[in-house]
Amino acid sequence: MVNRLLVVGALALVSSANAATEEPIAWDSERVTALVESLHRGVHGLRDEIRSTSRTIGSTQSQAHFRLLDNLRLIERETRYLHNLLESGAGRDETRPVYARIGVLRRDCEEEMERLYLRSPALERIRRARDLVREIDPYYGVDSNVGEHERVLERH
Repeated sequence: MVNRLLVVGALALVSSANAATEEPIAWDSERVTALVESLHRGVHGLRDEIRSTSRTIGSTQSQAHFRLLDNLRLIERETRYLHNLLESGAGRDETRPVYARIGVLRRDCEEEMERLYLRSPALERIRRARDLVREIDPYYGVDSNVGEHERVLERH
């Protein structure tokens, strides 16, 4: 019985540690809105750029290529949506799920681009988006170093 209680206690500690995020810094609506606007401008048209500069994609890479294009479509839509929400006065709690989804999409795009060996200005734009996401993360209490955007989504 004592061993069982120790195991349950240990599992509870691990669970609570995994669920923890950094404390958000003070919400600055104007700053977050400006950063998200920069993020949207940075990814706007990126899918079309990749599509127009891509060489012929072999059949082994076609799935990754089309996943990338779809993720770029989604990230452009989500950044525009988040910017509109923030401009209309939405706060941290209301916009957190959208922001977390953008973080996941941004990471997925970078991984797909590296898998496809796309070394172009488009990859640099995705990396600049990563830097903007890292700048926005503290406002949402997300630790950029552990990539916990997924956990934010799971909690909502």
